[in-house]
Amino acid sequence: MSNTIFAGSERRSNSIYAFALLLEAALFYRHVLFYPGYLFPWDFRNVHLPLATLVADSIRRGELPLWDPYTYCGNPLFANVQAALFYPPVLTATLASVLLGPALLPRLLAIAVVIQVCFAGICTYIRLRRIGAQPAAAWIAGTMYELSCFFASQGEHMGAMHGASWLPLAWLCVIELRLGLRWIWVAAR
Repeated sequence: MSNTIFAGSERRSNSIYAFALLLEAALFYRHVLFYPGYLFPWDFRNVHLPLATLVADSIRRGELPLWDPYTYCGNPLFANVQAALFYPPVLTATLASVLLGPALLPRLLAIAVVIQVCFAGICTYIRLRRIGAQPAAAWIAGTMYELSCFFASQGEHMGAMHGASWLPLAWLCVIELRLGLRWIWVAAR
């Protein structure tokens, strides 16, 4: 395999497998993505959604959402890990809800979670291809990771889902750095 991730004749095959991983995640999470009124349960509704709503409301008022004045005697929102204020997928979903309307915030946050799960599956696929696995075997491993018991059971815990979705990329960076010091992989790590 060459030093580039998707090169030459493998690009089409790898793209098909990556699309299959995307399709699998969309089918697995179809209720959350496509059924009206369906959301991840428990913590998603009672912890993450209120924090994202607070952020979106602050942005709508033209304020920086750095402080939660409603909890206790005030609480630093920017320091709350569960708020994920500066985490790009959550921030993008929150900003999109500011533009598209507050009713879409739960759906946009759920879509951000599913995109992260798909990202994890694709990174697993790429990682295994880089160590020499055949495309079908790497696809099966990507499927196993993105549809694993962890992701299936932890949909309500956005922080855990986000953290676990970055693990395959971290290991891909380690594998890429075995070939020599390249700053793109050091930065991604």
